[in-house]
Amino acid sequence: MKLKTHNIFTIGILTAVGSFFTNPVASLISADILSLTANQIIDSLGHKANAQGYLVRTPFTHTIVRSVLWSLIPAVVLFLLLGSLGKLPVLHLNGHQPYWILLQGILAGPLHMCLDMITEGGIFRRKNGRFQRFAVAHIKYNNIFWNIFFQLIGIGLVFLIFFIHGLIGGHYGWFI
Repeated sequence: MKLKTHNIFTIGILTAVGSFFTNPVASLISADILSLTANQIIDSLGHKANAQGYLVRTPFTHTIVRSVLWSLIPAVVLFLLLGSLGKLPVLHLNGHQPYWILLQGILAGPLHMCLDMITEGGIFRRKNGRFQRFAVAHIKYNNIFWNIFFQLIGIGLVFLIFFIHGLIGGHYGWFI
């Protein structure tokens, strides 16, 4: 999928996950930062030019485990930054550590891999000591229908989270 699709889809899922632990605004802010940085890191470090000059994926970032490690880097930085700022009225932290950011960071990489897994390039998995490509479906990365479909899922989740939070109200998340 295109990088824009990765970003929008990941923002939607991470906002939904983070809203269980904090308000949707704080969840959306951290999801935006993590999605943009983690997806950029994974795609920047995980592609190289082949003999024909086309960019191809490498196992350096395009495995499930390695994607988690690469997406945790910006999550740890953001966690330490927001945790050290203390009271932030916009995020309603009130001195609490934003642990949901680490969970969002753990999920950002595998969400990128989920979308790459359905493209024709797939992702890598280790089998018999060697990396092999693995793809569930073989759709082109720039297929307009599927890119729009996954972008709408991400946008729809953000709107759904804010709608639900507006109905239920509350200061932190859905359940409190």
